[in-house]
Amino acid sequence: MQQPPHPQHPPYPHHGHPPKKKGLGCGVIVAICAAVAVPVLGIMAAIAIPAFTKYVRRSKTAEARIELAKMFDSVSSYHMENGRCPGGLQGDAGSTPPISVNCNLGQGGRCIPGDAYPASAWTENEAWSALGFEIAGEHYFHYNLRWSQDSSGACQFTAQAFGDLDDDGVFSTYERAGAADVNGVNAAAGLYIDREVE
Repeated sequence: MQQPPHPQHPPYPHHGHPPKKKGLGCGVIVAICAAVAVPVLGIMAAIAIPAFTKYVRRSKTAEARIELAKMFDSVSSYHMENGRCPGGLQGDAGSTPPISVNCNLGQGGRCIPGDAYPASAWTENEAWSALGFEIAGEHYFHYNLRWSQDSSGACQFTAQAFGDLDDDGVFSTYERAGAADVNGVNAAAGLYIDREVE
């Protein structure tokens, strides 16, 4: 006796399994990646951009360190040659350029002598002239020298640099102090720095 035929399934080319639908999983993966990547990139940018900005401002502070070293050496040389401070018993050179001058408005965010302020601010200043100190090129910082001399001719002095590197009206301060007398010049240990990258 003959058996009834089994119901027949449509023929499948892949070993009897129905074909897979292509492309659905790929679209879901792309959507998930996009949903995750956008916030992650945003967080990375929020961390990286301020860090880079701070790095750029910190690189500008090299100017203050270099110019304060030059100023310190100039005062030391002046005292060795003349046995006194470079501008009377007590005083300061006055900020050059004046603090009221916004260096951030200059090309490259720098003060330019002869443009942002008169270049003669260096040469006509008694203390700067005595030291032969001036900044002829573009610069970020404002400079000052304060001094006090006793009856023996010993001179205590502080070379200063002030900078508003982020243009917010708040200044960073860099100072190098020293004392000169008949025995030579002694420098304070390192620089005094307040608000390093303001």
